[in-house]
Amino acid sequence: MVVELGTPAIPLSPGALRLQYFATATHPPVAATSEVDNNEVENGGVENSGVENSEVDNNEVENSEIEKKAQPAPTKQLSEQAPEERPAEQAPEGPPGEQAPEERPAEQAAQQRAAQQQAVEQSNRQAAHPQPPPPTPLKNAFSQPHNQKLLLEAWCQDSFLSRQILGIKASSSHRLELWVQRFPRGRGVLTLFDAEHPSSLGLQQKATRQVFGTQFRCMLRRTFPTFHITLFSTEAFLQDSLSPIYPRALLQRGHQGFAAIAAPPNSNPSDVLSFGLIWLDSLRQKRWRKPTNPPSRIQGLAIFLPSGRSSNTALRMRWLNPHAAQWMLFEYDDHGRAWEIDIHDCGNLDTRLLPPAQKPARSLLTPEALLETRLQSHIRILNPRFHPSPVYGQVLALAGQDRGILDLLAIDLDGRLSVIELKASESIHLPLQALDYWMRVCWHLEQGDFTRCGYFPGLALSPFSILPPKLLFVAPALRFHSTHERILRYLHPRVPTETIGIALDSTGPLRLLFRQVHRPS
Repeated sequence: MVVELGTPAIPLSPGALRLQYFATATHPPVAATSEVDNNEVENGGVENSGVENSEVDNNEVENSEIEKKAQPAPTKQLSEQAPEERPAEQAPEGPPGEQAPEERPAEQAAQQRAAQQQAVEQSNRQAAHPQPPPPTPLKNAFSQPHNQKLLLEAWCQDSFLSRQILGIKASSSHRLELWVQRFPRGRGVLTLFDAEHPSSLGLQQKATRQVFGTQFRCMLRRTFPTFHITLFSTEAFLQDSLSPIYPRALLQRGHQGFAAIAAPPNSNPSDVLSFGLIWLDSLRQKRWRKPTNPPSRIQGLAIFLPSGRSSNTALRMRWLNPHAAQWMLFEYDDHGRAWEIDIHDCGNLDTRLLPPAQKPARSLLTPEALLETRLQSHIRILNPRFHPSPVYGQVLALAGQDRGILDLLAIDLDGRLSVIELKASESIHLPLQALDYWMRVCWHLEQGDFTRCGYFPGLALSPFSILPPKLLFVAPALRFHSTHERILRYLHPRVPTETIGIALDSTGPLRLLFRQVHRPS
């Protein structure tokens, strides 16, 4: 496997590593020891990169002159034959436009045969004494010193890579990092590694992220042609809990800035909005490293999702504050073409209201289930204006146990519903997962489904237009994620939210520790 920053990882098909020398009349090439020591090539130095030693067949060496005459574009196997040791009857290969050297005398031909015999004996010694375990071969690749420069080329069915090797950065039994020259961008690092080795899994994932990051850059340039990319990252930023899975960027045009983030095809697109809001807030709070001329205002957030997977994100974005930022949603295809999605024309909610007597089966041993059981009988701890009963748990046909969140639905003396989200551990996605449940409760309230299905008998429900349902987040006081409030400030003003911290003691009563009412930004 060949990996380089910003280029596709190349899984190579069967083949072997070969060295081919090019000689010129006026500039004789230097030996391979200028970049890689001969002893390393002979005794397994190339094996350290996960590349098998080249095999030199006796017949190939002895009949090399016949093969050279028969093949219009000859390619030699790896050997220690110097360029000066070519047969006199064959014109040496070299850059176009250079003259071939004169024919060599008989004594040089004798030296050439002796060097060939030495190469055969060395190959036989290597075949007789292999080094266990056998390394994974580098496939469809060859390295050649060209004009006194060592060149590595690798290819697969849909990718090709050619780099000048400058030196070795690091090496191990399954990995080799090389300093390479990348025209016209200067120096870079190219990595050869054994794809079957357990430690290579993270490297393959990183390479996949970098490849998608390159595609995302192209999408941004086409979608925002008047902006330039000031910041771009595919790495984790632990200070703000930003995941390396989702590449992110800052676009700038003069004093205007725009945040952008994308979900790769193999990721969960429902999680990208949480990280996008954190990225937007991080840029506005200048928590990220500052560019040379930072924009004075971050105007909005653009989110890029795989084609056909934006429905849930579009529904969430409808309940973001339109005055806090400009929200844009895009889909992209396999060819990197992106187009904008209208978040107000994304279809209906996929929801179903369960009958009051029907409750989905779930484990009673989870911390959330234990918290739900205790709160249902002591609901007025959260709000003294709540009706003590009925209090319904999980009224919608959603997989609450899959989300790791349990929900309660209560009503106060004014007929106002309250959606209570229970979580016993930190979760960066809690605000938007709760928003999914809240928006469906609001939809059923507007349709009159709660009264029609027999919920809250004898109680009048306040319509959404007068008193929209509240959204309460309830968890142990120290179990809210550090980004919780930063995400909530971007919700729509019509989504009233409160964060309630409780003291959860398995033996004592529940106690309310703090309550925070959130205001839109």
